[in-house]
Amino acid sequence: MPQIEKVYDYFVTTPGGLDVFAAKELRALRGVESLRIDRRRRQTRIHFRYDRSPSRLLGLRSVAGVFADLGQVEGVTVGRPGMLRIAEALSHIDITPAIALYDVLNGPQDTPGIRVTCTVGRGHRFTSGELQQVLLVVLAERYDLDPDEQSGPYNLHVSIDGRRARLGVRLGRPGTRDYVHASVGGELPPIVAAVMAQIGRPRRGESWIDPACRNGANLIEAGLIEEVRLIAMDTHDACIRAASINAGAAGLSLATSLWDGMCLPFRQASADCLVADLTRRNEFRDVSAMLLACREALKRSGRAVVVCDRDRDLEDRIKVGSFPYELVGRDPIHLRGLSPSIYHFRAST
Repeated sequence: MPQIEKVYDYFVTTPGGLDVFAAKELRALRGVESLRIDRRRRQTRIHFRYDRSPSRLLGLRSVAGVFADLGQVEGVTVGRPGMLRIAEALSHIDITPAIALYDVLNGPQDTPGIRVTCTVGRGHRFTSGELQQVLLVVLAERYDLDPDEQSGPYNLHVSIDGRRARLGVRLGRPGTRDYVHASVGGELPPIVAAVMAQIGRPRRGESWIDPACRNGANLIEAGLIEEVRLIAMDTHDACIRAASINAGAAGLSLATSLWDGMCLPFRQASADCLVADLTRRNEFRDVSAMLLACREALKRSGRAVVVCDRDRDLEDRIKVGSFPYELVGRDPIHLRGLSPSIYHFRAST
C-alpha cells in the first residue's frame, strides 16, 4: 500500500478582530513556522506550516476552524472562465492526504463522501451553488464517487476573494464546545468567550462573576484555563438554568443567583474579575450603569472584560477621570453582521 504524503500546510479561521489572539496561540505551539495573517473584516485566515502533531491544532481555543491548506488559485475572473479555472486546478490536487489526516484526527468515518462548500465574493457572475456543482463533477471523476458520496463527512471548502480562490479540507471545528448542552439564544460564540477569558487572565483561587451570564460560556472558559470560583448571575431564570447545565457538562462548579439588574447580590470588594456580554440585552443597554452597579463588588485590583457596542461617552468619562475604571484596551470584533468591541477595564478609585 503506497505511503500517504504528510500534511504540513494549514490555515485556521477566526472572526474578524480575533486574529491577534489566534496568532498568539499558534505562536505558542512548537513547530509553527511561516505564519501569515490574511485579514478580512468578517473572517480572518491565518496560514502556517506545522510539522508536529496536528491534534494540537484542534485544541486551539480562539479559532473557529482548522483546515489542511490545498493551495491558492490565482487569476479567477468574475465569469464562467474563472469558475472553470478553479475546477481545472482542483483536478490536479490530491486531497487524499488531507482526507487521511481527517480520519487520524476524528476516527475512521462510517460512510465515505466529500461535501463541497463554497464562499463566492461579490461581483462574480456565478453562484456558490454553481461552483459547488462543477467541483463535485471534478471530484466524482477523479475519485470515482457515486452520487450518494457527494455529501459526506469530508468537507472541501473553497473561498473566493477577488481574483484568488483558497482551497482547504476542514479538519475540525475547535470553535464548537462539547459542554454546550443548553442555550437561551443570542450567546456569543465560545471562541469570543475564550478570548475574553484570556484577556482577563484567570489566576488560581480568584473569584469571577458574570452579571449577564446567558449560557455561562464566559465563566466556563475562564474555569477551563485555571481553577477559579465562578459566580453566574442574570435577570432571567432560563439563563441561570442553562449556565448550570453547561458548567456541569464542563465538569465545573458554578454558583448562581438571580438579580434585578440594579443591585448586585454580591459582597463588596470580593470579586477579582467581571466578564459580561452586554450585546442584545435591553436591560443592560446603559453600559456605564451596569459597570457602576458592579464596581462595588470588585476588589481594588479588580478587572472587567465586557463585550458591547462601542460606547464613546463611556470612553470620554474614563479619559477625564470621572468614572471608577481605567480603560486598558478595546478590541473591535465582527460577529454575525454586528461590530461590537471587547473592552478591558481595570478598577480604580
